[in-house]
Amino acid sequence: MTINEEKPRPLFSVVIPSRTRGDTLPFTIESCLNQSQSGTFEWEVLVFDNASEDDTATKIALFNHPRIRYEKIGTPLCMADSWETAIGLARGEYIVLVGADDALLPGCLATLEVILRQHPGQVVSWATAGYHWPSSGEVQKRNILQIPLGQTLRRLNSASVLKAVLQFRIGYEMLPTFYNSCIPRTLIEEARRATGRAIHASAPDISSGMMFASLTKSYLYLNFPLSVAATSGASNGASILKMRDVGITAETKAAREFLELSAKAQMSFHESLPQVPLLAVQIADAFIRAWSSLGRDPVGKVNMKAFKQNCYAELGYSSEPVKSEWAGILASYFKQTTPVEIAPAGKQHLRLGYNIKRQVMHLDMSNWGIKDACQAAAFSDKLVNPLAIVGDLEAMPPARLSLGRKIKRVTRLLWDGEGES
Repeated sequence: MTINEEKPRPLFSVVIPSRTRGDTLPFTIESCLNQSQSGTFEWEVLVFDNASEDDTATKIALFNHPRIRYEKIGTPLCMADSWETAIGLARGEYIVLVGADDALLPGCLATLEVILRQHPGQVVSWATAGYHWPSSGEVQKRNILQIPLGQTLRRLNSASVLKAVLQFRIGYEMLPTFYNSCIPRTLIEEARRATGRAIHASAPDISSGMMFASLTKSYLYLNFPLSVAATSGASNGASILKMRDVGITAETKAAREFLELSAKAQMSFHESLPQVPLLAVQIADAFIRAWSSLGRDPVGKVNMKAFKQNCYAELGYSSEPVKSEWAGILASYFKQTTPVEIAPAGKQHLRLGYNIKRQVMHLDMSNWGIKDACQAAAFSDKLVNPLAIVGDLEAMPPARLSLGRKIKRVTRLLWDGEGES
């Protein structure tokens, strides 16, 4: 290679931002390296080490793999700045971001390559599988895998999805976020040209979804998984939910650091919102900041009645004194003259097996000896087979497959006759 020649860009950059996740990160990396049909395209695995305080560097060195790029900084950044920096180091034409306790299905990149050959330059999003590591704080969900089992590829209208999220009719997970999408480099560059960066709020997954939904007319959506969104004992999101329940304790160290680093980076919640770490507040904050950065007026776009209902509903999961403290903040914000009765959240009963209405299956991975996200991703790939689904989509008749009957047979097979019939 001459001095003026540049190394060709890989098709994909798999980006893994990480901070002190040496216990789960090796499994995440393994899933990113174990990609099927990998000889037909180039990709890199970029691990961005956000000032880890454990043996992360040693564990990455053990891989000794040419696809891995390892970048480390010495001073910790807030989560949003960590993601922003990591993405800026990526070389690929498309960016796939993976959490440091998450995993890619083995067929993820090959499936995306097939889709992007037919739809170049498009955002491709998907319904993630969910997995709780054995270290998860939600004891009843430990080692449980939740797998969406749809079989369709749809084009979604970005404005319609964004509106539904702001009305709290659907979850933010339907947005094209970094966590559940393959994002073209050109779209990230467009966001940065327009606003200086791609992520503007403390919750980078929600923030990226708001930004990309605002910059695109539509995107492709798969209702089956290409990745596993996992929850471990050190997950930021899980720690924040735990703080909602028990307040700031030793159990919520990750949440405390998340909020402190965000405040230091001037990424606390927008001044127009109640200063409580509720999901509804994070959604509104991400939207307001995205639209403000784009020079658009966010006023009136968030359904405030639904916003209020969701804030108080979330408090139903809280225990005293967290509930009374945060209820007081909300009462002041919403100008409540009389106390709001906060109904306790009902107990969630996890039912294993297949839910036909939601097209989702819940399985206890202990039955197959599986104890990490990488193995859960491989299991999901065998069950879903995303590459085969994408290959059959064009030839599939409008009625598609009889999914209910198919999954019932799969459930009976998996559970040796104990599944739903």
